[in-house]
Amino acid sequence: MIHPIHPPGFPEPRGHYSPAVVHGGIVYVSGQLPLIDGVPCSADVAAQAGLCLERLEAVLQAAFSDRSHVLKLTVYITDRSYWDPVNQVCREFFGAHRPARSIITCGHLHSRSLIEVDCIAAQIETP
Repeated sequence: MIHPIHPPGFPEPRGHYSPAVVHGGIVYVSGQLPLIDGVPCSADVAAQAGLCLERLEAVLQAAFSDRSHVLKLTVYITDRSYWDPVNQVCREFFGAHRPARSIITCGHLHSRSLIEVDCIAAQIETP
């Protein structure tokens, strides 16, 4: 059975999707953008990455998971030069945990964001 996840306090999605879905003890988290009131939180990619990862963790917690259970992280950046600062933010966020990861340079992202992240994680427990 597939269970949609909508964390408390998260705005309703503007599109036809759920912030995450859970199936078979695996959490699939939709892309998280660094937006506050529809605008990127900062012009700095490290600050944007930090907010994306904080939101990712909020979704994971609502799905009975956390950052230490992330299996695969996908990061989309609009410029290749962002790789190093994003890598540093990921290092600080995950600590010793090293999930599988892809960083993909892409064109434009929604609302002129510099970064978007999504992930696949295992649940810690089932509700």
